[in-house]
Amino acid sequence: MDFLFLSLITSGCVSATVPASKFTVHVTDVETGLPITSAVVRTTFEHVYDPWGNKKPKVDRRKEVVEPEGRIIFSGKSVRPGIGCSVSADGYYADWGGLEKTKKNLILNRWDPWNPTIEVKMRRTKNPVPMVNKRVEWKFKIPEYNTPIGLDLERGDWVQPYGNGVVSDMLIEIIPLNPPEKGSQCRITFPNERDGIQEHKFQWPSSEFKWPYLAPTNGYSNVLEKFYVLNLPKIASAPKHTLKKERNCIIRTRTKDDEGQIISACYGYFEGEIMFLPKGEFSFSYHFNPVPNERSLEYNGENILTEEK
Repeated sequence: MDFLFLSLITSGCVSATVPASKFTVHVTDVETGLPITSAVVRTTFEHVYDPWGNKKPKVDRRKEVVEPEGRIIFSGKSVRPGIGCSVSADGYYADWGGLEKTKKNLILNRWDPWNPTIEVKMRRTKNPVPMVNKRVEWKFKIPEYNTPIGLDLERGDWVQPYGNGVVSDMLIEIIPLNPPEKGSQCRITFPNERDGIQEHKFQWPSSEFKWPYLAPTNGYSNVLEKFYVLNLPKIASAPKHTLKKERNCIIRTRTKDDEGQIISACYGYFEGEIMFLPKGEFSFSYHFNPVPNERSLEYNGENILTEEK
C-alpha cells in the first residue's frame, strides 16, 4: 500500500487531493460605482501537484464576461494559495484584483475564505495623448562633476555642447562626497522659478493607469536632492542613502508666467526613482509632453521622442 501511494505521488496523479477554490469578481466604474457589463475577467487554476517539480504545472485558464450586474463566479481546483484575476473592458484601463493569502481548510479540502468577493474598480480612459517615452539606462552618464548640466526631456539627451539637447528642462549636478568612493549627491534644479517636481503616491496601484488624469497645478519644488551613500564602513556625519526604487514624481517645466500667473507650462512624470551611481551613471524612465498647457498624463502609446541619432 505504501509503495502504491508513493507511486501515485511521483507520477503527479494526486489531483483528487487538490483543494477547491471559489471566488466572485465584481467589476464597477471607480467614479460612478456602476457595474461595467462589458468587462472580461481572466483567471487561472493550477491543479496538478508534483512535489518534486519534474512535471510542468497543469493550468486551467478561464475567460468570462461578467453578468449584467457586473459579477462573475469562478470555481476550480488549485494547488497554490491566493486568488487573483485580471480585468479588461472597452473604454477602460486594465486592472486586477485578488487575495494574496488564503488558508487551506484540511477538513473540507478547500481554500478559505470560501467565495469571497473581489472588488475591481476600473478607471475610464478620458484623454490619452502622445508623449515622449524614454528609458535611460546606466550608460547615460553626467559629462562633468560639480556642474549643473541641462537635460532636454523632449530629445532625451544632455543639452549642447554635451549632447543634442536644446532646451534645459532640468539641471542635474553630481557632487562627489568626501571620500568620493563612498557616494555622491545628485542635485536637481530647474531653470524657471515656477518649474519643479513633486513626489506622487499612487492612489490606484492595481490599475494599468496609476497616475492622476491631469498634472497638479501646484505643489512643485524647484530643488530635489538625492544621496547615494555606501553604508559600509559607516562614515561619521555622512548623509543617509535616500534613493527609493518605488518613488514616483510629476514634473512641470518650461513654465512662463505673467504677473504671477502661469500662462504656459509643460508636464510629465518619472515612473520609479531617478537612480544614479556615485560616478554619475543614471537609470530612469519618464513620459513628457512638450505641448504647452497639456496637463493630461494619459499616454496613448504614440512616442514623440525627437532624439537625434
